[in-house]
Amino acid sequence: MAADQDTILEPGMTILIVDDSRVMRQALKKILSGVYPVVEAGDGEEGWARVLDDPAVCCVYTDLSMPRLDGFGLIRRIRESGDPRVREIPVVLITGNEDSVGTRERALNAGASSVVQKPFNSGDILEVARRHVSQYRSRAPAPPPAPSEDQ
Repeated sequence: MAADQDTILEPGMTILIVDDSRVMRQALKKILSGVYPVVEAGDGEEGWARVLDDPAVCCVYTDLSMPRLDGFGLIRRIRESGDPRVREIPVVLITGNEDSVGTRERALNAGASSVVQKPFNSGDILEVARRHVSQYRSRAPAPPPAPSEDQ
């Protein structure tokens, strides 16, 4: 991809970063915010509320270990949602777990779209985001049409 494409924001395609570490949220935000609008949540419960309240969220990056609701719990809630828009949102699990094979398998079985192992590089994070946002855009239910000025 051309470098200038990295500076074009994807309107209406917001990425949610859910992590109890402010440092990790800021690192991911720095990587992703040049291309996508980014919102943040400090734990799984806050992330779940954000997914429900913000229809622009089209991809979630979540940590595994967090207070109140962990990454697996957040993935389960998203996948079991009665709202098709929510259920189709790609979820990327970010983990530093030493048992990466077992964690990856468990995450994918729970419904994660991808698993990224720490430490990660910015190119991998952006590539995963581009792939999942594109797939979500192609299969997500269409939003209701905006009212015209004639109505």
